Amino acid sequence: MQRVIQVRVMCFCSGFIDYTIQLSNALSKKVTVMLVLPQKRTIEHVETIDRKVILRLFSIPIRLYHPKIIITLYEIYTYIHKFKPDVIHIQGSSEPLFWLFIFLRKYPLVFDFQITKDEEYIKLTEWFSNAYGFKKFY
Repeated sequence: MQRVIQVRVMCFCSGFIDYTIQLSNALSKKVTVMLVLPQKRTIEHVETIDRKVILRLFSIPIRLYHPKIIITLYEIYTYIHKFKPDVIHIQGSSEPLFWLFIFLRKYPLVFDFQITKDEEYIKLTEWFSNAYGFKKFY
């Protein structure tokens, strides 16, 4: 008798939406997937998302450092808390959204940062990786 393990994966994206949708579609063939994407940049991609994927959208204030970012962070946290994923895959991110992930240490996190030459972004991702005890794989 083959044992079936139910795995719940949350894919969060604030950058490379096409890539994250393809990843979610592929994962949804074997596991339960919730895809969390920014609302404004997702409209043109909705039809490419597999029906098995649970889609949740979040709104981003005009500027990421606007006080309304707290509402966005709470919105994302609520999705995570209700879904209770076994692992969270994070594709790229912006600094304010990093702070949300600090509070999610109980979940295994997979960070997929794209290589960039932006010095500030590199420093931030290195700090964040060190804070979590991650090693670089590139």
